[in-house]
Amino acid sequence: MNFDKATLCKNLNIQSSIFFYIIQIWNINLIDGIFVKKKHTIIIRSPILRQVRNSLRDVLISACSVEQSKIHDEEDRLREHDDYYENEEIQIAAKKLNDQYWEIERPLRASILLCPACFKTDKDMIFNPVRKEWYCIECYAKLKKGFTEEGQPEQFP
Repeated sequence: MNFDKATLCKNLNIQSSIFFYIIQIWNINLIDGIFVKKKHTIIIRSPILRQVRNSLRDVLISACSVEQSKIHDEEDRLREHDDYYENEEIQIAAKKLNDQYWEIERPLRASILLCPACFKTDKDMIFNPVRKEWYCIECYAKLKKGFTEEGQPEQFP
C-alpha cells in the first residue's frame, strides 16, 4: 500500500484549510486532555502504521504550508506599496497577517506533527508536560541531557 500525500488528499476530499482546524482540535484534545500531567511516549512499531502516520502528518503540514504561503503572498503585496512604512492602515493589515500566520504556526509547532527542535516529521514522539510540546525521542534525550547539565532538569522530566 502506498500512502502518499496526493492519494490521501484525493481520498479524503477535504480542502486544505480544514486541515488547519483539524490540527488545532487535535492539539487541544491532546494537550488539554490526556497528556497534560505526565510525560508520554508514542512509538509505532508497525512499518505500515508508521507510513500511514507519516503520510497523514505530511498532508496536515502541507495544508498548513498552503495557508501560510497565502498569508506570505498577501504580506508581499502589502510590502510593494511605496508608503509601506508610513501608512498606518498597511501596518495594521500587516500585523493582522502576521497574527494569522502565527495562529497556524504556534499550534503546528506544539503538535505531534513535527519536532520543534529538529522539525522532523517521521519520528516517534515524547510529550513534555512542562513545555506542553512534542519532541522526537532523539531531541528529547539531547535536550534533557543539556538542561540537566545546566541545572534545570525539571524542564525535561
